Amino acid sequence: MDRLTEKKLKPGYPSYIPIVLGIFVGALLARVPLLFQPMWYDEAFTLWLAGLDWGRLIEATAGDVHPPAWYVLTKAWVDTWGMYDVYALRVLALLLGLGAIYLVYQVLGKLSAPESVQWLTTWLACFSPVLVYYSAEARMYSLLLYLILLALYNALSGYGLPFALSLLLGALTQNMFFLYAPFIAWIAWQKMGWRAVAWSGIAAAAYGVVWLPRFLVQLQNVTTAYWIPDLSPGRAVFNLYTLLAGPGHHESVMLVTVPFLLVFVLTGAVLAWREKSYNLLLLAFGPLVLGVVLSLLLRPVLIPRVLIGCTPFLLALVAWTQRAVLRRLGTWSIAPLMAVLLVTLFSLYLFPTRTNWEQVYSQVPVQPGDTCYHLNASSLIMTRFLFPDCNHYLWPAEHDLAQSITSHTKMAMGIRQGPIDDLTGQVWLFHCDGPHVEGPEYAEQHRILDTWPPSRALRINSNPITNTMVWRVDLRR
Repeated sequence: MDRLTEKKLKPGYPSYIPIVLGIFVGALLARVPLLFQPMWYDEAFTLWLAGLDWGRLIEATAGDVHPPAWYVLTKAWVDTWGMYDVYALRVLALLLGLGAIYLVYQVLGKLSAPESVQWLTTWLACFSPVLVYYSAEARMYSLLLYLILLALYNALSGYGLPFALSLLLGALTQNMFFLYAPFIAWIAWQKMGWRAVAWSGIAAAAYGVVWLPRFLVQLQNVTTAYWIPDLSPGRAVFNLYTLLAGPGHHESVMLVTVPFLLVFVLTGAVLAWREKSYNLLLLAFGPLVLGVVLSLLLRPVLIPRVLIGCTPFLLALVAWTQRAVLRRLGTWSIAPLMAVLLVTLFSLYLFPTRTNWEQVYSQVPVQPGDTCYHLNASSLIMTRFLFPDCNHYLWPAEHDLAQSITSHTKMAMGIRQGPIDDLTGQVWLFHCDGPHVEGPEYAEQHRILDTWPPSRALRINSNPITNTMVWRVDLRR
């Protein structure tokens, strides 16, 4: 078994090509089922922005909580192919996710990981639930992973200008890229010395000119973000587990898989330490530890999806443990690991984490030409795509609430705002409830219903966190 696991796989047919094709076919097949899942709020927001003209797109991203690189890329993508739908954007994320798998192998090789660890990690990356999940989502996390790996590849290859560009693009893709930047820069310094410092400085200066002022504003926009929970020991462990097993698993799945995966990671960390693979350990745990420190000292920043760049290196530690097991017990000893991976992967298919909004809102008998009035943007973003032939309006005071899209972004998106008092006729009133909703919304809801008693009321349960109330009111009364 030692000869098998340590065999040098040299480029060329027939030993190399079939393995590479098998890896990418496996990765593609694992991701295809999730390409057709329901669109959710963040994807709908991305699709809306991708349909704007270039000027309004830049204006809209300037008021958002994320940098513009992903939105610019999606705009260029849909314009190039003329496919304006969420599936086109998911295909873009899929291609980036497949490219990231190739970079996983390359980066591990340049980090001097054993070749058996390289190949096994690459295979694990094909079926990693978290990598599969975000390769089928029309959001920036697949691009973030790709750019993190690309920056590492350029740094380890000594490519100065590409290194600086990948740093800049990473920072312009996700604000939490700064969790990775110190560790990428450290590895680059080891390879390129003073040149790495110079190129990093150029990237930082360009970022400062292009986006730093907006970044500081965006930090304020998410100061009390309900989707970023307070840090606790359990929350930190949950982040680590989610990076290995993916989001939203049933409790029974977690009970079986958590101990197994954490033991494999910690054992692999010990083995990697013994073989002096310190940089691999830095990349696996460094951003998570830095996020914990910042969450304790400043404000909560940890959610699993922004830590996706750690996943390939955590998988490498799992592979390191499996390598040791293979050498002692033989080929069939890989079966428990593959079983755990497949259980977590199939739970993504069986227990969807996203609400089927099309199914939810199909309960509302809205007809083309009807008017829909929204007390917050949560229902507006989705119903704008589900009911494209309706007139949509947003309560103008909504932008003063904590978790809203900013007024700057709403104006650039072309969202129509105004008091319901200015409308006439039959109107559907939407109120999406949840952790983001504050008192003024409820006060406005009660005022409207007291002034114009509804002729119809629907309560739509979308998920355990949020639900939507819909009323039909006659403003002619």
